[in-house]
Amino acid sequence: MLFKRWVHSGILAIAVGLLCLLTAGWFLLWTMSAADLAFVPCNGRYTLTAEVLRCRVPALTSLAFIAATVLGIVLTAIGLLQTFGNPKLGTQQ
Repeated sequence: MLFKRWVHSGILAIAVGLLCLLTAGWFLLWTMSAADLAFVPCNGRYTLTAEVLRCRVPALTSLAFIAATVLGIVLTAIGLLQTFGNPKLGTQQ
């Protein structure tokens, strides 16, 4: 019963959204680290189709960063709207 109330009130969406934003920060740090390590072997070019795995990692982690950021913002916004928004949101009039 408690879990259902958390889902309905939006607290779970806020928590998962904030967790996604923390994960996005981790992906950003990983992207910067991978780009620094791969700069010389890859001549500063990072693509998804590179032959060397080290040259693909910064591109992959930047895509993961974008996905986690968007998901985190959307979930946090939905949770905040469910928690503090219009109480009639989602009901038919």
